[in-house]
Amino acid sequence: MRGLKILLSVLLVAVFLIPVAAFQGPVYASPERPTKEIVLKAVPAEQAVALIKAGQLDYYMFEVPRDIAAANLGSPDVKFMLAPAGINDFILNPAVPKDPNVLNPFVSRKIRFAVNYLVDRAFVVQQIFKGFAYEMYTFEAPPDPDFATIADVVAKYKTAYNPDLAKQIIDEEMVKLGAEKGTDGKWYYNGNPVTINFVIRIEDERHEMGLLLADELEKLGFTVNRLEMTFGEAIDLVYYTDPADLEWHIYTEGWGKGGIVRWDDWGPAFWAAPWYGLMPGWQEPTYWNYENDTLDNITQTLAFGLFKNEDERNELFRRATELAIKEAVRVFIVTTLDPQPYAPGMMGLTEDRGAGLRSVYNLREVYIPGKSTLQAGHLHVYTSRTLWGPVDARNWHFFDVYSVDPWTAIHDPWLWNHPFTGRIIPFRVDYTVDTAGPDGTMSVPEDAFMWNATSKSWEYVGSGVTAISKVTFDLSKLLGTHWHDGTTITWADVLYDIYLFYEWTYAEDKQSVDPIWNAYFADTLSFIKGFRIVDDTKLEVYVDYWHFDPNEIAGFAAPPVTYFPWEINYAVEQLVLESKYTWNRYMSSSLGIPQINYVLPGHAADAQTMLEELVTNQTFPENVFTLPDGTTVASWDDAVDRYYSAIEWITDKSHLVISDGPFYLENFDAAGDSLVMKAFEDPTYPFAPGKWVFGTFIRPRIEKAYAPSVNVGAEGTIIIDISRLAVPYEVGVNYFIIDPVTGEVLRSGSAEAVSPYRYIITLPAEFTETLKPGTYEVDLLLYSPEMALLDYRTVFFSIVGGGRVEKEIEQLGEAVDKLSGDLDALRSQLEGISSALADAIESLGESLTSTLDTLSGAINEVYSGVSDVSDSVSAVSSSVSELSSAVSDLSDRVDSLESAVASINTMIMVVIILVIINIIVAAVPIIKKS
Repeated sequence: MRGLKILLSVLLVAVFLIPVAAFQGPVYASPERPTKEIVLKAVPAEQAVALIKAGQLDYYMFEVPRDIAAANLGSPDVKFMLAPAGINDFILNPAVPKDPNVLNPFVSRKIRFAVNYLVDRAFVVQQIFKGFAYEMYTFEAPPDPDFATIADVVAKYKTAYNPDLAKQIIDEEMVKLGAEKGTDGKWYYNGNPVTINFVIRIEDERHEMGLLLADELEKLGFTVNRLEMTFGEAIDLVYYTDPADLEWHIYTEGWGKGGIVRWDDWGPAFWAAPWYGLMPGWQEPTYWNYENDTLDNITQTLAFGLFKNEDERNELFRRATELAIKEAVRVFIVTTLDPQPYAPGMMGLTEDRGAGLRSVYNLREVYIPGKSTLQAGHLHVYTSRTLWGPVDARNWHFFDVYSVDPWTAIHDPWLWNHPFTGRIIPFRVDYTVDTAGPDGTMSVPEDAFMWNATSKSWEYVGSGVTAISKVTFDLSKLLGTHWHDGTTITWADVLYDIYLFYEWTYAEDKQSVDPIWNAYFADTLSFIKGFRIVDDTKLEVYVDYWHFDPNEIAGFAAPPVTYFPWEINYAVEQLVLESKYTWNRYMSSSLGIPQINYVLPGHAADAQTMLEELVTNQTFPENVFTLPDGTTVASWDDAVDRYYSAIEWITDKSHLVISDGPFYLENFDAAGDSLVMKAFEDPTYPFAPGKWVFGTFIRPRIEKAYAPSVNVGAEGTIIIDISRLAVPYEVGVNYFIIDPVTGEVLRSGSAEAVSPYRYIITLPAEFTETLKPGTYEVDLLLYSPEMALLDYRTVFFSIVGGGRVEKEIEQLGEAVDKLSGDLDALRSQLEGISSALADAIESLGESLTSTLDTLSGAINEVYSGVSDVSDSVSAVSSSVSELSSAVSDLSDRVDSLESAVASINTMIMVVIILVIINIIVAAVPIIKKS
């Protein structure tokens, strides 16, 4: 349910994997797992490639420096999987300070949004990430499946680097907040410098990103305290202090993606909504907490499936995205294209479009023929903030990449997302879905049951209970198989996990010990209306949830599962109740009690002592294992066998990590920053080696796009060519035409397929007639209804002012014709009066005709000179009119007339000079551009 969504969101979402090598995808010839042991150790990122080339490392689960990757992309001694597997953003603290003498500039939404103008994303991508990144403006980027849903919204807010605009906005807002700028150019509030505590991570490119933004903020008058630190220090400072204390103002957040999610319905809540728990304050009740009821309402409607169709869903997604961008608590910078190196000859790889080598499908399956021990590396294996355990404040499992990544090979999730499509698929557990939604309901059987946190027992739901959907989970590949310690997985393990979350979320006695459970899980758990065991191996879950994709219903309905045997969690539960440990970091920080960590020997020893006490006192959770009809799923004899097996495991391994995946944790060395896992070669394990190898994702790309220059009012065509690659799924091209100045989407639609590999976008004359001369952006999205977004490209076309120039020239030509007629009439009047005067006028006519011909030619090339030329012709016409009036009294004013003619000739020369100047002025930009 929420656990799957959280794990994929926290670890995150994405698409777009760029294949560098041809990955192998066949199943193994033998059921015996070729990799017998995996040694995972901390390896500095800058050393990983050299160690692989030297044969000392086989597989690296973290990105390496981009310049090293670029220099080795063609090497035969190392291969890379390039995946958009990370997100970098700046999170801003919007808290109202506790200290009234302190000003937090980020209480202003306008100042928060102005930070966008202080970041040159193009520079970050090209110079800091060496091209291994995509610009980001919200939580979805071009590699993500749902980016197509919001592409026009993102275009509207595609902010360019503009520090002058940022300064204008920030100066205005700071004055409104009561700040003053001193003679030293610094901001002050109540006599104190306005100081920004900027937490900057130092392990990767975020260090340089942070320093650049710090410099920009200082230029605007802020005093910046650069707090440069590593993972553990930063996590404690940012996420486990009250935001109102202002120990931090900005943090260079970084996120690792765990896979691709087709429908990212939980994404807006995860990134932007207070109720979810990942906004400043983190829903810790004693902290100041960011509030936004509008975002809460929209994201809850989206996450809980309270829509009627896909269009409604998409509109909710769009509204949430736009609000999140405008609120700017998180300012997204890049999706990182992570170069993850591995040894040539490695097999069993899956090209996960989101996580790359860090995918749940890879570590469990990769091998090198003839090599039984795989040497793997990560940036860290253990830090002071690395947790292994059944629950943390925002999650049902693990939370940082250093625990999540090895965990992918140690446990089997019930469900996961397909590495190519992002759609939910069965993993350890199969399912079928029945639904009456979106408008109907179904009756929940009276013998369905729920945990009653007051009576401390399972109770029938009774009559009159309804639900929207039912999901039947088939646990036949789970029940009856073995945990890593050799004990058998039973219904007791399933029921205990469900009990654990309902009890600690709703029971008043438990909430007094730890209120965090209720804050994080009550909303989601409330949608489940009942459980029912049928046919010994099937669990029916009735849920008030609907989605147009039935797989999403299965994902939502999946009950909370810890992937640990019940006796381990039960022993730890007793330790928490005795106040020796806490479940989560917030209570640990609040109470000064350690948070349980399943890999630490001291914690494991305490759990072992508790297990021994349970044996001595003959205690086990009998009420949890007793169904409403009196059926029991575990006895004391079962419990004591489990206790002794766990004690033996802890004695041997010095940790509590017992799970059900293809590898088990043999040893965890926190001090040595390493671990060892071994193949779980148990006959009850349901999957043969190679079961989860998907190989290479074959997809077309946008190869070329031809964008023309189009005259205003004329029809134009944009041509798009895609790869000549036959794929077994439908593809198409969507487009958005955007004014790059305003961000307004002017036109959108689907391109017409004129062949399997060529598409055209027609720009109708009535559309181009509405455009001003200039350059326009076209975002092209190559997509598949089945595979989501396949490729993305931005091109530009130009609108030139041909139609309007021609109209002006035509009007000017008419004026020239009229002026020529006036001169002919004037010539007739002068005949017989003075041959000399007639000659002068003839000369004037020839000169004027020649000049007008010159003007007409110049106008065709220089539109900017049309107005000046028109004015000059009008002046000539006016002079001719004056001359005509003078002719009426020629008898005594011939001398004056000759003078006027001379004046006209002078004016014509002036016009010629003006035209030449206009031509030179117009040519200067062309010369510069060339």
